Amino acid sequence: MRMAFWRDGQPDLEGGIFAAAWVMKHAIEAAPGFVRVPIDIAILSHEDRKARLLEEDELQEHLGHVEASMEHFRGFEKIMRGDDSPPGLPEPPAEE
Repeated sequence: MRMAFWRDGQPDLEGGIFAAAWVMKHAIEAAPGFVRVPIDIAILSHEDRKARLLEEDELQEHLGHVEASMEHFRGFEKIMRGDDSPPGLPEPPAEE
């Protein structure tokens, strides 16, 4: 993940939460007997030196980003096989 998303340094807070959510989602799917839901992610604050758990809607937003990233990677597999054009790019103009 670091090489794909943060080649030039550490992730910011949002990126760190995204990475933690992805790792937890993967761990739950890969080893459900050892890691299970619910996913709890805590954020430590420098200002008041306290921790807080992400609210459910915050966690769901990050898990949505994880799913969107995985969907993008699944689309890339199609590109490698030659089945599809890259998502988000316009179709090449028709030859005349």
